[in-house]
Amino acid sequence: MKPVGSPIQLLERPVLEGAGRVVDYEPPVSVAVAGRTPCQRGYAETSAAVVTLELPANSRSTLVARAETGRAAPWPDTDYRLTFAVAVGAPPGKSVTVRPPEPEVTGRRGTRVRIQLLPGPRPRGGRPVRVSGTIAPAAVGASITLWRAAVRQPAGGAIYVEGPDFPRDYEAPRRLAAVATDTRGRFVSPAWQPRRRKGIYGGDYAVWATYRPGARSRVPERTCPLFLSVT
Repeated sequence: MKPVGSPIQLLERPVLEGAGRVVDYEPPVSVAVAGRTPCQRGYAETSAAVVTLELPANSRSTLVARAETGRAAPWPDTDYRLTFAVAVGAPPGKSVTVRPPEPEVTGRRGTRVRIQLLPGPRPRGGRPVRVSGTIAPAAVGASITLWRAAVRQPAGGAIYVEGPDFPRDYEAPRRLAAVATDTRGRFVSPAWQPRRRKGIYGGDYAVWATYRPGARSRVPERTCPLFLSVT
């Protein structure tokens, strides 16, 4: 599971406090996706916000940029600092990167769960597959539940234009395995042999992991699904 874009998103147009004025503002092109599903983190962004300032010589000003976080609990290594690239001149010259101090983070935390398919997402028919992964922060003996769901055959022989959509186009989930982490927070499932299914999308499966930590200070986690096709 990877973060999606930035863990924070600007709430409004930045304002300048002190001497000077804001000459121009180009808002970021973004899509708010934070917390839409349990597996997502952050906001998808395709560009940065650009603020053009006019500042008098020998003066002091503060650029204030208010931002919001998503609903998902932060992972232990989530960095909520905004990054500023400051350039002087018209056109702007070489930029200098500036980052403010880290803010205090309170409340419950998440656990970063990563999974991968071995030997890969497109195994040949009859070849066994394993699911390996890690959790962070590492914990010994943490119980991870692995799940799988087979693609549902299109009704009336219909063809998916862009492929099946999870979970709408998949059959009921089935538990693949329950595994425990080692001293480094790693885990691996027993061998599973996905069978080739009939139909144009006959070999497709979704595979994901869930984790329910024992500590009240942490929230349950579910990874985004990985997709597997038997060739």
